[in-house]
Amino acid sequence: MVLFIMALFLGIASFSFQGIDAEEALRKPASELQKMARDAVRRAGMYEQTQTIEFTKTGFAMRFAKDPADIKKGEENQLWLHQVKVPVNMKLSIQRWGSTKWQAATGQRWVMLSSGLCEPLTVRMELGNSYLEMHFNPLTGGVQDEILSAASP
Repeated sequence: MVLFIMALFLGIASFSFQGIDAEEALRKPASELQKMARDAVRRAGMYEQTQTIEFTKTGFAMRFAKDPADIKKGEENQLWLHQVKVPVNMKLSIQRWGSTKWQAATGQRWVMLSSGLCEPLTVRMELGNSYLEMHFNPLTGGVQDEILSAASP
């Protein structure tokens, strides 16, 4: 009887830790996207230039000009790339404002206008049976709310 109870506890603990692993794997790229979105909105407003986050096959990226205070002679027009790669088996989808359908994120662009506003967007990151949805605020580029479902594979 004692062995049965111990096996039951081990099974429950193992099941719980798998959910924690899935949540951690989703949170890392989600955190990077949040930082990138806030930075893009900040840069758009500060430099009065449109900023774009591009979703690629391997993740997402933003090209930007280096801050004027850090420019070295001859690098004024140089563009920099901040790229985030997601796990190979992670699926990225987006839902544009007013739409009820999810679209594959690959090849899509998210534009932050020179006024410092961005398109309201929902991004969904899926990994196995787990997913994380983030609804971004058009004024700040920050996450307005999120939905997490971290399930075991």
